[in-house]
Amino acid sequence: MRANLNDLIRQQGARQRSDPNPIPLPFGGVNLSAPYGGLKKGEARKALNFFPLDGRMSMRQGYSVLKTRTAPVSILGYDLPAAAGCLAIDADGWALNIGEDDTIVPIARSSGLSPAKQLSGAINSGRLCVVDGTNAGIKHFDGLSLTSAALTGDYAAYVWAGILGHQNRLFMWQENSLDFFYLGTDAIQGEVKKFSLSFLARLTGSIRAMASWTVDASQGTNDLLAIITTTGQVAVYEGNDPGDALNWRLNGIYHIGAVPGADGWVNVGGDLRIATKQGIVSASEMLTAGEASATATTTVARNIIPWFIEAGAVTGKDRYWQAMIDPKGYGVWFNMPTSTGSRQAFFAASNLKPYEFDLPIVEMARGGKTMWFVTSAGEICKAWSGYSDGGAFITGEWHSDWLPAGSKGASVDGIQYVFGCESGIFLTLSILSDYRESATAIGEVEQEWQLDPLDGVCDDELSASGEGEALQFRMSVENRYIEEIKWIATKARTVGLARSR
Repeated sequence: MRANLNDLIRQQGARQRSDPNPIPLPFGGVNLSAPYGGLKKGEARKALNFFPLDGRMSMRQGYSVLKTRTAPVSILGYDLPAAAGCLAIDADGWALNIGEDDTIVPIARSSGLSPAKQLSGAINSGRLCVVDGTNAGIKHFDGLSLTSAALTGDYAAYVWAGILGHQNRLFMWQENSLDFFYLGTDAIQGEVKKFSLSFLARLTGSIRAMASWTVDASQGTNDLLAIITTTGQVAVYEGNDPGDALNWRLNGIYHIGAVPGADGWVNVGGDLRIATKQGIVSASEMLTAGEASATATTTVARNIIPWFIEAGAVTGKDRYWQAMIDPKGYGVWFNMPTSTGSRQAFFAASNLKPYEFDLPIVEMARGGKTMWFVTSAGEICKAWSGYSDGGAFITGEWHSDWLPAGSKGASVDGIQYVFGCESGIFLTLSILSDYRESATAIGEVEQEWQLDPLDGVCDDELSASGEGEALQFRMSVENRYIEEIKWIATKARTVGLARSR
């Protein structure tokens, strides 16, 4: 007779131990074993990942601190024709250029940019164009130096909270306003023009963010501009020239719920995903639902909607709300605040399931194949980094709590896992038992299984069994090839816990 694990534990009145500490992430990747929103008590929740260092074993943390600066620090990733990297601005006014090779080059002591508010950037004509919500104008970064844009017109000295590149044109907006501003096509300086949305009686609040995405309009692709307000409305426009009635048309005004962050959106394929206080909204579903819909359908998995609701109740941390495609294309990151720090929801591209992390991220950025983030203490961190250990055995030891099964005993007959990497990996699953409560009688069943390097992501069962009044399962991970592990993603759960006869 097969029983649900949690039901069985409750029947026996057992108490499960939980480990509140985050799992150290493996070298070069993320470990999706836990903390995981869908993981129940009694399932795998701890992993130890080691690598050899100076004749000893050291534990991987999943990221390294490259530099600590005076907080707050704000960052922007960039992919320019000449290079990819990260631009950082600290509270002392220093601008730093961070390369994918971990080099950090000071650019300017008085950069003219402030991290007091979150930086906003857009790439146009081979330059990263930056505004900071504090200082007037636009700064240009070419990968080596910062320069001020030569702006003209009545609005040249305005302070802009955000900037977006849409169809080769820069759009800027202010805080507490329904006005936005724009430059000429392919221009990074020149005359600044203004367009006001205040004539739209149905549109309320002020501009929180702008986003651009491409949809299939049956007869070809169609680039849309989404203007998101603080009250959770989205004005969608077609075209890219507000000054030309033939190239600027209102598609509609939609409702998605409160949007707390200016950078909490991401393009996923032909869709735009927006983080709200109620979950993640699909802009494509928003268009389908129509203007009459009270709120758009949330596409986020139901079990993590409470994360967004909890984050929405946190005040003073709007810059924590961010969304970003994984730099290696393995999924999508959503960062959000908690009362004590931050939390991340990671959606793996392989199975579209959400996983939870609690890295100390205030802001995150990507450039090239690298992900950076900054902490509240001013630490500039590079994710998925560590000492190069190609050729060495990569060992991850992963185990569950002891699972009390009661006086009649029970057996675990399988482990469901998801594992991804870019190298051949050996997994060994062990079931430990306190059978007859004798230490010498503990049984262990091992099975070696090799992940196919050509199929780097699997979702399968690795079977093993054990019997006893209390059981524990463990999984070890070894790299027996010369290739360096570049990415690991794992989770595990018991497939079945059956009573023994």
